[in-house]
Amino acid sequence: MSRVAKIRNTTLEEMQEERRRKMEQGIVERGPSVEMMRFYTFMEYTNAYVHNTLALLYNCTAGLVTSPMDYKQPEPPLNIPYILDKLVEVHGHQIFVDGFFNGDPHPGNILLLDNGKLGLIDFGQVKSITPLQRCAQNTHTHTDTLNTTRHKHTNTNTNVHSQ
Repeated sequence: MSRVAKIRNTTLEEMQEERRRKMEQGIVERGPSVEMMRFYTFMEYTNAYVHNTLALLYNCTAGLVTSPMDYKQPEPPLNIPYILDKLVEVHGHQIFVDGFFNGDPHPGNILLLDNGKLGLIDFGQVKSITPLQRCAQNTHTHTDTLNTTRHKHTNTNTNVHSQ
């Protein structure tokens, strides 16, 4: 995030203050999607690949008599939307499929591993749900979704551009 602040010629604290003011005013900013973050990552690796190819060519020719070019390590951004989707998927699987879940999930129990995978730790407070409870909860959630969807489709006064 400090890299973004530097690009915007501001400080991280000023960016956080601006975001807080917008939230107080009810302005919600949507970040990039999972697909857009994948594209950013692809572009970061492509940029590094092109730079390093040119650096290699230079270093093997003119770099022999002058100072060689440095190679660039790609710095892909974290795909936060993907991470959040995976966390919801994992916790949903624990609850609705396995019937056992972490009763104390918080950011301190989530690790981002070097290989890009998520690690969940501290399952000291595990809860269980019986198959009957899971079925009832799943049916209740599905019914709520159907009612919400049905309500959205029957409201003819909705402005599609405002959603």
